Amino acid sequence: MVSAIFMNGKRYEETKFSREEHFEDLIYSNSKTLFGEKSIYLNIKKKLDAKSLGYTIPDGFLFDFRNPNYVDFYLVEVEMASHDFYRHIFPQITKFFAFFKEKKRMELIDKIYTYIKSNQEIEDSFKSFIGKKELYKSLKDILDDSQNILLVIDEPIDEITEIQKTYTDTWGKIVQVEIVKQYQSDGKSILFLDPEFEQLGLSSTAPTEEQEIIYNVAYHKNGVEESINRAYDSIVHTVQQLDNTIQVNPQKYYISLRQSKNFAYFRFRKKKLGIIVMLPVADGRRLLKKIAILPLSQAVQDYYGAECFQVMVTGDDDLEEINLILSEAYKRQKNPVEKK
Repeated sequence: MVSAIFMNGKRYEETKFSREEHFEDLIYSNSKTLFGEKSIYLNIKKKLDAKSLGYTIPDGFLFDFRNPNYVDFYLVEVEMASHDFYRHIFPQITKFFAFFKEKKRMELIDKIYTYIKSNQEIEDSFKSFIGKKELYKSLKDILDDSQNILLVIDEPIDEITEIQKTYTDTWGKIVQVEIVKQYQSDGKSILFLDPEFEQLGLSSTAPTEEQEIIYNVAYHKNGVEESINRAYDSIVHTVQQLDNTIQVNPQKYYISLRQSKNFAYFRFRKKKLGIIVMLPVADGRRLLKKIAILPLSQAVQDYYGAECFQVMVTGDDDLEEINLILSEAYKRQKNPVEKK
């Protein structure tokens, strides 16, 4: 069934792609619109040696530089929902997990680096984000720390939810899904994206009893460097000294700390720990002298439901300021400050 959008008295009809290559072209040509101006999307499938990468090459490679200290990397696969999931999409995505193993990851970094160095415009784009940092080391650091697969589809696929529940440490943890549609009328087009890219990986659904078992603390700490896990344990231990009723609340994409409501969210990566602190940026800047504050977009703050910002933990840092700011966030959620 073809859907339509009506705007200003005009009917915009959904584009139905007869070939997957046309859908891939749409994603590539609109990558800045879909993924943000601070993203770089490399469409180099035809330029890579398939044999050297195991005969399975993603449709694209996406770098998200919105947060320069927390760069996200995605292998991108563009698929049409009309393709058989278990015969085509499932095995294709599953093969991509091998890219994140040490040997394959180094091969992939080499290929991406070589391609970037062969294209001055793309190299300049990377340098605009990484500054004076060495390109190869930057690529290695990004791929060592951020390992995601972005599956872009044109229609919802029911099987994905079940597979993500079954394979929690691979499909459930690594694979993100975006639905993209195009609507056209008189040569003009509207793009539909669900979810909004900057909210990718955020979950507003309360965990069911089954999810509580699957998405526990150990699930989030799995595969993370020991120094990050020690830092997390230390932070939680210190915060719980404030109030023994503070709950550790694991969900699919994060672990939150809550008493009457959530006041902090932990998002694990292999070598870093991001903490969303439920306080205004002004309060963070007043209290934090050593640790950098990473502002969040309005859309992300709207998702969390109040003003907030992010800080990063990179190992056995001096956690005194982290504990200070979380103590303030706990007190604030317990006794909110009324806006004048």
